[in-house]
Amino acid sequence: MAAAAVPTPPPVAEAGAAVAPAAPAAPSPQYTPPPTPAPATPMAEGGATSGGGGIKAFFSDINVLDVTISALIVAGVLYSIKYHRYMMMIEKAGYTDLSTRIQKIESSMAAAKRKAEANAAGNGKMGRKRGLISL
Repeated sequence: MAAAAVPTPPPVAEAGAAVAPAAPAAPSPQYTPPPTPAPATPMAEGGATSGGGGIKAFFSDINVLDVTISALIVAGVLYSIKYHRYMMMIEKAGYTDLSTRIQKIESSMAAAKRKAEANAAGNGKMGRKRGLISL
């Protein structure tokens, strides 16, 4: 087992020797508030507006990467909306075309059925009627 180190006492000054004073403690930083700005005079009294600096000062604190990413996101959303609208239009046109084709087929089947019934009933000149056969 190791022995614990015993702290050594500070050297004692002899009666005739002068001891050097300890270094003064560093002053603690104290908060000093910034000076308050002078109140701006309103525009009605002919005062100037705050800000100034023109267009360059207005755009100086804009992060280009954030603007680029935001623009890409907005462009993607707008493209997605246009794409889905276009696809819905195509789908609606397809359903309309399909509905038109089905109506044409149904009407031609109804005309064929009427013609078959007329042929089965006879045209009235012969005086005899044939029986209607339906499948």
